[in-house]
Amino acid sequence: LDETQEATFDTRELLDGVLGDLSSVWFDLPDGNAIIQGGWNWIPISQRQPPYPQCPGDFTAPSRYVFSPNPLKAAARYGETQGNALRQAVLRFVKYYRKHPRELQGRLSKAMFNAISDDDQLSRTIPGVMMGFLPTVDGNLRSTLYQWMDDKSLWRLQEALVSDPDKDRYAAAARVLRKPLMRAMQHRPVPGMVWRTAKKRHDLGGTRVAKYDRIVVGIGSATQEDLNAGRVDVFPVFGGNRKAPGRAYPRSEERRVG
Repeated sequence: LDETQEATFDTRELLDGVLGDLSSVWFDLPDGNAIIQGGWNWIPISQRQPPYPQCPGDFTAPSRYVFSPNPLKAAARYGETQGNALRQAVLRFVKYYRKHPRELQGRLSKAMFNAISDDDQLSRTIPGVMMGFLPTVDGNLRSTLYQWMDDKSLWRLQEALVSDPDKDRYAAAARVLRKPLMRAMQHRPVPGMVWRTAKKRHDLGGTRVAKYDRIVVGIGSATQEDLNAGRVDVFPVFGGNRKAPGRAYPRSEERRVG
């Protein structure tokens, strides 16, 4: 295309393709056997012909179920059903690659296969990691694109990226896009909230919290506060800076998806 021509693209198709390819490179899934590449589909996996889960699409429902503090019954039922089908598919994947470990190519899948010897645990861990990765990255990218189109900055950033003379295109993209991307994520982070279950009675911000109370943390409130103060910081979106000294990891109560 020359500069006088317009190009259109489907955001859903673009993100599904990028996330599916990244998953294949990192996790060896989709592999075209246990899990195939594809987008969102409301038809339960067990009712499809053939009944294969799709990546990244089928990771959305169980992820929403897990991340939601109080999911509706229909969302819980659908999330559990899809999550169980994903786990069964990944278990088949795990059993195959236990017998053919040299065929593994993904950096993260190799690491998890080496670290986890129990097949059942591994078949839960892999989709669990992907459930945290796929829908949140998809949501943040989609939110960012919509914001950039709404405030017209998408075209300015496109021009700045095309005009950057650096032959290292990743370095150029990082220089041009990193801070605008971080600010967009601060404006509307995905997920907008997380929840935790209190393990003991304590005070939090002047409020008494009982053991087993469910605490909902508004990530959007924290990022908006930073944004309004002129601070560019997306660590709250990812649960804080993992490299910070004495970093604590509060754990949610278990919500099973398989």
